[in-house]
Amino acid sequence: MTCCDDMTECKSVRERARYFQGQLLGIADLVAEQEYWLERMRSHNRIAHGWGVICGLSVELARDPDETNDPANTTVTVCPGYALSPQGEEILLEECATIDVATALETPDSFDDDGPLKSVMTTNINERPVTLFVAVRYTERLARPVPMPDRGVDESAFEFSRIRSSYELKILHVLPQSHTQSAAAQLAWQSTWKQWVAANSLGGANREPRGLPVPPCPPRPVDSWVVLAGVRLVKVDKALRIDAIDFAPRRVLWPAWAVQSVAPVCTENLIRVDEAMESPKLAE
Repeated sequence: MTCCDDMTECKSVRERARYFQGQLLGIADLVAEQEYWLERMRSHNRIAHGWGVICGLSVELARDPDETNDPANTTVTVCPGYALSPQGEEILLEECATIDVATALETPDSFDDDGPLKSVMTTNINERPVTLFVAVRYTERLARPVPMPDRGVDESAFEFSRIRSSYELKILHVLPQSHTQSAAAQLAWQSTWKQWVAANSLGGANREPRGLPVPPCPPRPVDSWVVLAGVRLVKVDKALRIDAIDFAPRRVLWPAWAVQSVAPVCTENLIRVDEAMESPKLAE
């Protein structure tokens, strides 16, 4: 793979409509106008900010209507929140949503249009617990039907006039490739940064500090799922139940305000460490 592969494989047409007096506009012109700005937004989000859970989207064991926790309950609730998909799409849940984790045991992952998810048959849950993953992705739905202007004698002819941003929840058997791919890229960048810091700090190999390293372009997204949590299912007395909900698999993307909030604390802790290292007691 060359340095150009990641960008050239996912390059898009950066071309917007140019309007002039007397121009005859068609559907293709208006769609091109929308796609231009949508693609600008996606690429900005994906390259400048990254992707992952920005706020909320906690996964909890769903409560029964009588506010009691049924031990045999395998349904989880996804709380409201906001995330960016690997493609840079905005995923917004404004209300709680529920999904039954046990249904995934009957429906293995399959190949999707937007990326291969390995088809994995679940291990016999009688032998050992099974960990599944609650995931969400961006989708669009047609809305607001209106009558067709040239419907003629067909009174039922209509067309949708809006495209509504929405989402889809799913239970996956394996982590999507986007998560493992991004984790590897993140570790590689951390290694590059540590090497630069070591070389340019006091006593490092570089006598004069050099320019900051430039991170590589993010890898081309291969799927659209954002994992929210891992859920472990066990079988007790022939009944399935949720044993644990683990948030380690989720990819967190801190917003700017959160980074600005913790930066002074991190800086203060670093100063204390430096002062402690320079104290006479440690020197002795």
